[in-house]
Amino acid sequence: MNISIKRVWDPRESTDGSRWLVTSRWPPGVASDSLAMIGWIRELGPDRKMEKLMRRSWAQFETEYRDTLPSLERYWEPIVRQARLGAVTLLYTAKDRQNNHARVLASFLNDQLTTDRPRKGAQ
Repeated sequence: MNISIKRVWDPRESTDGSRWLVTSRWPPGVASDSLAMIGWIRELGPDRKMEKLMRRSWAQFETEYRDTLPSLERYWEPIVRQARLGAVTLLYTAKDRQNNHARVLASFLNDQLTTDRPRKGAQ
């Protein structure tokens, strides 16, 4: 399955599948029950330093953020497991729909789905 992205303010659709909030801070003006999400993994959202880098240099942010993701496996692995079962949508708050961390994260996670890696505890 594919992992897609959507702004938290976009309407929920039946094709969204499991929805995960991947921002470091809670979206302003959004009630938790309105998101119909599986979970909030704030550790996958960029910190303030990375947010500043994203505004200053998209290319550098993209490289540095993607380079941090392998070390965050314990946070993104549940999303990959869920994506192996069905559709997954990552929810984000950035105004820019093209240059945002969720797009980089989704690309990285989709790469993990296509990599035939042994599962933890598998023989």
